[in-house]
Amino acid sequence: MIQFSTLILSLMLLQTASLDSPSPKERLDAVEAMSLPGRSENVPALTVALQKEPRSDVRAGIVADLAALVDLKSYLSWWRV
Repeated sequence: MIQFSTLILSLMLLQTASLDSPSPKERLDAVEAMSLPGRSENVPALTVALQKEPRSDVRAGIVADLAALVDLKSYLSWWRV
């Protein structure tokens, strides 16, 4: 019984934030996790999330993180030329 409850507790603590979460805080956490430097493969998922997002503060976070990703990507492509 103790092992089972430890397993359940571990799964709850290791749960990651999702863009589909009902909590705005978790959605913002997911956006921040997806917008780390070098993660340009997440741009399409973030643009879809931007279109679906009902809250303006979360949309602002998505736009800021998309701008940082796109700016970093263009900077890196210029640097390699």
